[in-house]
Parts: sequence; structure tokens; C-alpha cells
Amino acid sequence: MVDKEIKRQNFIRLAEDRVTATMQKIRLVGNLSDKRHYEYTDAEATKIINTLNDELKSVKEKFKGSINRNRRFKL
Repeated sequence: MVDKEIKRQNFIRLAEDRVTATMQKIRLVGNLSDKRHYEYTDAEATKIINTLNDELKSVKEKFKGSINRNRRFKL
């Protein structure tokens, strides 16, 4: 029973830290949309958005018990 409680506490701690950090990283990616500072094509923006959506879908599948593959993003 103690092991289960420790696993639960670890999950909560890590989930809060990791989701918060991920949200900040997503905001930073969103900052790339500022055309005053960056130049990009619609195709590049679409690729970024699609890649992030695909990764979120993979996370959803992992929580459903499916196996996921690791990928890297390249423009």
C-alpha cells in the first residue's frame, strides 16, 4: 500500500512539473509566430502545428495503453 502511495505522489509531482514545463515550451513555440521578428512560410507553420498535434495524439494513445514511437522535428 505504501508503494502505491509513493507511486501516486511521484506521478502528481512529475505530472505537474512536466506539464507546466511543456506548456511554457509550447508558448515559446507560439512566439515564433511573431512576424515582426521571424519569417516563415505557411507550410512551415502548418508543419509545426501538425507535428505538435501528432505528438499530443501520441500522448493520448500512451495514456490509453498504446505503444508510442519517438520522433524528432525537422523543417
